[in-house]
Amino acid sequence: MTLSKHKEIKEFAEEAEIVWSTAYNVFTSLINKNNLKKGVEIGVAYGGHSEAILANTKTNILYAIDPFRHNKDYIDPFNFSQERFEGIYRFSKQRLSLFSPRIKIIRKYSHEAVNRFTNSSLDYVYFDADHSYAGVLEELSDWFFKIRDNGILGGHDYNHVNFPGVKEAVDEFFTRFGWKVNYDKKSTVWWVIKKPINISFIIPAYNCADTIKQSIDSIFDGNYSQGDEIIIVNDNSTDKTKEGLVKIKEKHPQIRVISHQVNRGGGAARNTAVLNSKNQLIFCLDSDNILKSNSISSLKEFLIRFANHAVCFDEIKYFRSSTAAFSHSWKFNLPQYTPRVILSQTKTPGSSGQYLFTKTSWINSGGYPEFAYALDTWGFGLRQAFAGYPIYPMKGYYYHRIKDTSYWTETAKKIRVSLIALQILLPYADKIKESSLKYLFSHKGRISWFENIERYPILLKTPPDNLFEKLKNIYRTYIRL
Repeated sequence: MTLSKHKEIKEFAEEAEIVWSTAYNVFTSLINKNNLKKGVEIGVAYGGHSEAILANTKTNILYAIDPFRHNKDYIDPFNFSQERFEGIYRFSKQRLSLFSPRIKIIRKYSHEAVNRFTNSSLDYVYFDADHSYAGVLEELSDWFFKIRDNGILGGHDYNHVNFPGVKEAVDEFFTRFGWKVNYDKKSTVWWVIKKPINISFIIPAYNCADTIKQSIDSIFDGNYSQGDEIIIVNDNSTDKTKEGLVKIKEKHPQIRVISHQVNRGGGAARNTAVLNSKNQLIFCLDSDNILKSNSISSLKEFLIRFANHAVCFDEIKYFRSSTAAFSHSWKFNLPQYTPRVILSQTKTPGSSGQYLFTKTSWINSGGYPEFAYALDTWGFGLRQAFAGYPIYPMKGYYYHRIKDTSYWTETAKKIRVSLIALQILLPYADKIKESSLKYLFSHKGRISWFENIERYPILLKTPPDNLFEKLKNIYRTYIRL
């Protein structure tokens, strides 16, 4: 690089850092306060923030990641020509060489560099590269697992008027866990302290003395982690369920048992369990079903990585006496289960009810409908989807027990299923097309629409176009394919 070119880039750097430098002290203070030693900065630019970290903290090693490449598809004031990027790279490399061997510049895109690091190997990561919604969400998904518990994820330009996607992605990713997103208004620096993410397994129990032990054992078969919990709600069982739970608790004292004094139904039992849970992730397992060994950790990772609120296995294997001899299976073949999908077919994740979801989605969707008998899980899945939390399937399966007499078959004998389903659907009438509303409220429709849903799907209005929301949904749906 010629002397004149070097001088020109230095002048550009000094001009840019008049604004950028307001952020430098914020994150370096966090590094010192939390005694962080090993970190990553994504988006190096002229190297000013990296220099501030190395000069003002006791960081042992900083990995500065930036491709220094022009991207023709990315709109950003810093998306320079490739020739200029070459000069910026040489300038930054020379500037940071003073801190060798504590600095390592990795000239790659974030998604290319992330696999160099093992899970939980970093103390902190600072994001200041791609400022689009999709870019930030992808980087959070990639790097989240590389940070140890009590480490810090942070970045720049939160709530910046020119980069709305930063706040949108950061909030969406972290508030699922009830975590606070800290924000320094003057510098627009944000940060989050990473904490363990645990699951509350909930089991509604009614007259299940013969099966519930197998269900609980399947949780402890490689699916239970330190910090998880199991909450069982005995819905006033009349068989030996209560006595059986006493014996199970002797072996697993960490299990919590809550008893209803009257039988209130599956929806109420599930809601009671969630209300009494301590964790932000909930997995509902019925008292006669069985988890596959070591299957939940991948489902949890799927939820975290793709910023989902509700995820399920894409297959249900049905069995009677032994999981080794399942009779048939259900497959969920679509990438997501939205209201439009749920109201067009019978085989949906909500129909089984065995999936992982955030407590946030339970709160914001209104929980399980307690009037719905065996439609409580279908109704909850529909409520979640309408609240903006569709269910995403992931490759895997659990075992679903077949019994001659089940909650569903008993419900079907007592009530008109379509009328109960209509009661669940009514709050969303304003989203339903007029033709489907007329059908739902016709004599034939209201007593049989649910049973005939595949033949006569319920049609929804097309919402007004929102380009930002449309792009978000495209990203969220297809990034996992």
